[in-house]
Amino acid sequence: MRTPKLFLDTNLPSKLNGPYRGDVGRIMSVITDEFKIVAAPTTFCELLNRLASGDGSHFESDKEAFRLIVGKDAIEFLPMPIAFMLHVLLGLDSPKTTLGPVHFETALTCLLHAKSREDLFGMRVSIPGLGRCGFTPEAFRKQHEQGQTLHRNWLETVRDGKANLLPQEPWARAYGHMLGYPVSDEQVRRLAGGLDAVYQYSRGLCEIVMGSQSYNFEKHRGDWIDLHQLHYLSDPSIHLLTDDGALRNRVKRSSQGDRVLDFRQFLEQHGLPLRH
Repeated sequence: MRTPKLFLDTNLPSKLNGPYRGDVGRIMSVITDEFKIVAAPTTFCELLNRLASGDGSHFESDKEAFRLIVGKDAIEFLPMPIAFMLHVLLGLDSPKTTLGPVHFETALTCLLHAKSREDLFGMRVSIPGLGRCGFTPEAFRKQHEQGQTLHRNWLETVRDGKANLLPQEPWARAYGHMLGYPVSDEQVRRLAGGLDAVYQYSRGLCEIVMGSQSYNFEKHRGDWIDLHQLHYLSDPSIHLLTDDGALRNRVKRSSQGDRVLDFRQFLEQHGLPLRH
C-alpha cells in the first residue's frame, strides 16, 4: 500500500512559525507519523515572493518556512501542477514546463546555505564542494504572475457574461485541447474524474464572480494558486493541509474534498492545542 503524501498550503508556514512556534516540533512529528511530506512548487514560489518583497531583516527566520514545507526526510519536490496531473492521469509529458523538481531542489539548497537575502539574489552563496550559487526570483515569479493574469482574464469574461464554465466532461475535453492534447473519450473521463476538485473550485469561483460586479480580483490573487495546488489531488495518495476555509468550502462537493485537510480539525483530532 502506498504511503500517503501531504503538502502544506501557502498559509501554514506563517501559522507554524507564529502562534504554533512552540508546538511546531510536535505538530510536524504527528504529520510525519501519518504522511510523507512533499513540497509543492506553488508553495515554494509563494514563500519566495514574500521573501523577495521583504527587506531581508528576518532572513534566518524566513528560511524556517522553507524548511517546514520540505520536512526532515529526503526532500521530494513535486513537478509543476499541470505537468504532474498530465503524467498521473494520462501518462503524458508536458512540453511547456520549464521548471521541474531539480530546479526547486537546487534553489532550496542554495537558499538554505545563504547568509543573507543579498547574497542569495547576488549569486554570492558558497556551498562546500559545489562552489558559488544564487538566483533571482524572477524566473519563478514570472510564471506565477503570468498564470494569475490569465486566470483573472478568464474570470473577468465570466463576470461579463462572455464565457461560462462548461459541464464537467466538455470542460475536461476543452482543458486537454488547451494544453495541446486532442484527448480521447477515455482520456476525457480520466481528466474529469482526476480534476474533480479543480472543477468544483472553478465552479465556486464562477458563481462568486457572476454574483458580484465588485469582486476584488487583486485581493484574491491567491485563488489561482489554490486552483493549481488542487491539480495534485489527481494522485489519490496526495493530501493538502490548509488553514483556508474558503478553499475547503469550494471543494466540499468534490469527490476529492476529503483529502483537503483542515489544519484546526487536524490539531483537534490529534489532541494538539488550538492557538488561533
